[in-house]
Amino acid sequence: VLEARQCDAIVVIGDMQKQPRMLEDLANAHVPVVAMFQGSDLPAVPVINADNHAGICTALEHLYSWGHSKIALVAGQPFAAVQERRSAYSEWMEQHGLAVPAPYVQLRPNNPAGGEAALQTLLEAPEPPSAVICTTDLLAIGVLHAAAARGVVVPTDLSVMGFDDLPISAYLVPALTTLHIPIHEMAVHAVEIAVGDAGREPVTEVYQPSLVVRSSTTRHTEAVRV
Repeated sequence: VLEARQCDAIVVIGDMQKQPRMLEDLANAHVPVVAMFQGSDLPAVPVINADNHAGICTALEHLYSWGHSKIALVAGQPFAAVQERRSAYSEWMEQHGLAVPAPYVQLRPNNPAGGEAALQTLLEAPEPPSAVICTTDLLAIGVLHAAAARGVVVPTDLSVMGFDDLPISAYLVPALTTLHIPIHEMAVHAVEIAVGDAGREPVTEVYQPSLVVRSSTTRHTEAVRV
């Protein structure tokens, strides 16, 4: 597409941090290029991002305010945005003096099967968590499935949170508490930048996730049942 010049602008969605050749080609493109969901700045390319750090901190504060202190993280691999969410979790837990036993950080493929495997490991920990934050809703779907299979009642026994607010999240059982990313607004703005005069400016704009409380989280009353 770049060589044939068959378009007037390009909006790239997804992590390109490990594709240096593609980054170089985009930076040298003869059409405006805007990238979305990169997890960090890209050289010479405007970027539209969600504030991954703020989103995870919001999730942790939500659970902490409801009495949870044994909070685990299920993180998908290997995306840059997810790495930012993982780093935010570690920093927040350390700042609040909360223990993070080794099993509490589960790195898994970013799909429901990854979430399912992660919860199975978490439930076998010496001190299972009372709450789990997943770096994507896809992982949270697997966590909910595994909880049901093991007889762990969400949210009575275990609170579960996602990140992204996929359309299906509101229709899960229980409905998933998550962080909403304003994807529509971000995409519209990305196109506006690409087709406007600012399309070649290497700026980064960040959108704030918002907490959506549904039925998968509640106040902590007792330890998770295995």
